[in-house]
Amino acid sequence: MVRATTAVSSLSGSPAASNSSDPNMSFTNQLNGLPNGFSVGSGSQSSSGTTMFELVFSLVGPIVMAGRRTFYWKIAQFRHLCLSNSEPDPVEITVSRMNVFEDSLWQIMHASPNDLRGPLNIQFRGKGGLDYGSVAREWFFLLSHEMLNPVYCLFMCADNKTLQINPVSIVNPDHLQYFEFIGRVIAMALFHGKFIHSGFMMSFYKKMLNTSITLKDIEQVDSGFYNSMTQIKDSNVDEGKKLYFLDDYELLGEQKTHELKPGGAEIPVTEATKDEYIGLLVEWRFNRGVEQQIKAFFNGFNSVFPLEWLQNFDERELEMLLCGMQDIDVDDWQRNTVYRNYAPESKQVAWFWQWVRDLNQEKRARLLQFVTGTCRVPVGGFSELMDSTGLQKLFCIEKAGAGNWLPQSQTCFNRLNLPPYKRYDKLARDLTIAIDNTE
Repeated sequence: MVRATTAVSSLSGSPAASNSSDPNMSFTNQLNGLPNGFSVGSGSQSSSGTTMFELVFSLVGPIVMAGRRTFYWKIAQFRHLCLSNSEPDPVEITVSRMNVFEDSLWQIMHASPNDLRGPLNIQFRGKGGLDYGSVAREWFFLLSHEMLNPVYCLFMCADNKTLQINPVSIVNPDHLQYFEFIGRVIAMALFHGKFIHSGFMMSFYKKMLNTSITLKDIEQVDSGFYNSMTQIKDSNVDEGKKLYFLDDYELLGEQKTHELKPGGAEIPVTEATKDEYIGLLVEWRFNRGVEQQIKAFFNGFNSVFPLEWLQNFDERELEMLLCGMQDIDVDDWQRNTVYRNYAPESKQVAWFWQWVRDLNQEKRARLLQFVTGTCRVPVGGFSELMDSTGLQKLFCIEKAGAGNWLPQSQTCFNRLNLPPYKRYDKLARDLTIAIDNTE
């Protein structure tokens, strides 16, 4: 068991000596063994000018609490790896804002992947960079925004909030090279501590971390498929329509069949094997038609640095690392929340907002991920939240379950199912458990 006063000098290394026995010593004092040149001013900045490291170092508390490594400890270890493996020579990239995708593609794909670890020197032809804090940040913003350009057919919105790979990208003959390029760009963003415009769906981060995809993850991608699988899970398949270990689907107008396991077309699903069937179908639903695109993305990413460097993070932390943590406006959040079977003056509702206001920004982002599927607030604020069909769907708190249940969420509807707790401490404890341990 790791003690609260122990610092680790590398991602998988051994404990370094601590300077204090105080379990509440500052985060700064616990970062031993960092490489030369590591400073509070390193890393990316927010729109207000605050760097990621300034955010990290402004927080006071133990690195490991209750045996669990904190998000900020994980960031420090990852930055240590990046700084220890950086290259001295700068990455020289010159692009036009009107052709940022193609210009960047040509230069990055012709560069040695190791060279992409050097300091970024991004130049825009013509006018200087917009005031986003640095030209490099503007470049990542514009480039990641261009990934959504329908001309390239690379991505589509999974739930009107996050990106998923477009299976019909095969209509673009260069699509695999593009996905390898995007893999390099995403790795560069993480390596250099910069943020991208739009994040991926949560199941894609799980894929990056080699974590199993669950049925709950599919709700964010395809609510109809999720409901269908839930019905199968809750029913007795021995008494209904015969199912087999295969999937019939359509791609570019052509009907296709995929066996979920060898000989699946001849293997009936039974009550005893339905969990296996659901698991295989969920995994296939995520990979369907995009296996080669995912492989190309990972090839590009791993050429810059290995995905194993991210293994300390979970999928929600990886989204925050790549997209950043916004300053979440709780007043705007509360103004744009609706209630079902609760009223704004219900004691559970009052307790909920009391609890939210006591959270730090990381925990608020985790709560937002738990209920909506992403840590990002729309540009227009909480009034612009949408459901999985693209319709406006405000954050909703619904009375559901019993007082001894944990809270649940329905991400496709931005809905929190909050049981009618009798005490504030029980509500706060169970909400914390839910957002910290959800899959």
